[in-house]
Amino acid sequence: MNYLRDLATRTGRSFAWPSTQREASEEIEALQKFDRTSRADRRRETRAIRGDMARGRGAAAVRDDELSGYGSAASWRGAMAEAPEPFR
Repeated sequence: MNYLRDLATRTGRSFAWPSTQREASEEIEALQKFDRTSRADRRRETRAIRGDMARGRGAAAVRDDELSGYGSAASWRGAMAEAPEPFR
């Protein structure tokens, strides 16, 4: 498993965690087809991701233009304000 994780890191790819030895072998074979990502590129990408996470930027982050009001009176703006239909 360590080899699979290291290989994914070196190639800059992700992988599905295998549940059998055969799946692990298939993941290793697939990852071995990719060229290695340079150490500098990996370092830059890691630094950028950590910086974005520290600043709270991400797809799930709430932006100022999505809210109206403050504190307990805050609510969603626009189409997000509409509640979904209840499940019946």
